[in-house]
Amino acid sequence: MSADESRAVIHLGPDAKLHVAERKMRRLLAEGERLAEPEAAVAKRFEEIGRCFEIINTTPPTTLAGVAVKLRLLADPDIGMECGEREDDFCSLRQALEFVERSIAAD
Repeated sequence: MSADESRAVIHLGPDAKLHVAERKMRRLLAEGERLAEPEAAVAKRFEEIGRCFEIINTTPPTTLAGVAVKLRLLADPDIGMECGEREDDFCSLRQALEFVERSIAAD
């Protein structure tokens, strides 16, 4: 984790891990669209993006902001469930639903 990412974790609160993964994934995707990279660099970029997906999909949210990170990824028309599901997409969706249900029950 870079120093900037470490500072972001402190600033973003309980779901910082989700927010940092989302930011990193979006940055890697944007950079990949505008860079002409050799095949090895593209493969490394997609490995990193895959790790971000895994963090987002497998980390349970503890705030509504964390739920939003999960839902943004799942609903994204370019990289979300529409493009083909990942095995951990449903885990992420269940975690988001469980958080919302717990929040509703607490009110």
